[in-house]
Amino acid sequence: MDTVDKLSRYAEKIGSEVRICGVPKTIDNDLAITDHTPGYGSAAKFVANTVRQLALDTAVYKMKSVIVLEIMGRNAGWLTAAAALGNDEDVLATDIICLPERVFEPEKFLEKVSKNAEKGIAPIIAISEGIKGADGKYIGESLSLKEANDGFAHAALGGVGRIVENLISEKLKIKTRTIELSTLQRCFSQGASECDREEAYQAGVKSVEFAEKGETGFMPCFKRISDEPYKMEIVPYPVSKIANLEKVVPDSMIGEDNMSITDEFIKYGRPLIEGEPELTYEKGILKFVRR
Repeated sequence: MDTVDKLSRYAEKIGSEVRICGVPKTIDNDLAITDHTPGYGSAAKFVANTVRQLALDTAVYKMKSVIVLEIMGRNAGWLTAAAALGNDEDVLATDIICLPERVFEPEKFLEKVSKNAEKGIAPIIAISEGIKGADGKYIGESLSLKEANDGFAHAALGGVGRIVENLISEKLKIKTRTIELSTLQRCFSQGASECDREEAYQAGVKSVEFAEKGETGFMPCFKRISDEPYKMEIVPYPVSKIANLEKVVPDSMIGEDNMSITDEFIKYGRPLIEGEPELTYEKGILKFVRR
């Protein structure tokens, strides 16, 4: 949104009548002010259903093992927290969730993994790629490519799942494997949320309406009216008050053990993953509209 802010300031400076708005679209859900962002609901739904199906698959094998699921999220753990949405009274998909909002403490982490494994549960651990150590450094920051970055002067992350896997294997001697969801998190359209799809469309529609009324230098923000029934409205908000800010998972949504998610997050995230859009297949292959 920083670019949107700069463009709107420039347009104002030269007296241009062009209206500038920034329509949000990040699965990280880390933009300030807005309740959530288009894209997050579908990505969260993919994570929740993936971890749930992994749990069912793992339960077939009666052996002590651990799965580490590496999920996107640099400084905000919204997407990793979505793994908790895969839990219900029938299936405990995951109860170890490590977010970048909390310091990763190896000893406490290993203790919890060990307790779960001793219960006969094959733990599935949701790990954010951005978890940090006590020194504030990313656990998965590239050590071999110290100058590598993601194009925005951010340290290149990746491989934290393998680091955690090696830690468990070495210290607990438990069979462990890592699954990195990578770009599937943001492109798996078969698992899209209808709520998310409709809200993404409405964000675009409302942006045009606001611009036609003279608004500029704004971002359409989702304002939640109620959870049950789920209801929200879209309002324009000055992008200058959003740019370069980051919304992280609040303390109230993180468990006291720093490795779990509270009911407050479940209440927040559940409506965003609901509904399935109608998909079109041809000869078993998903079809897309192309321009």
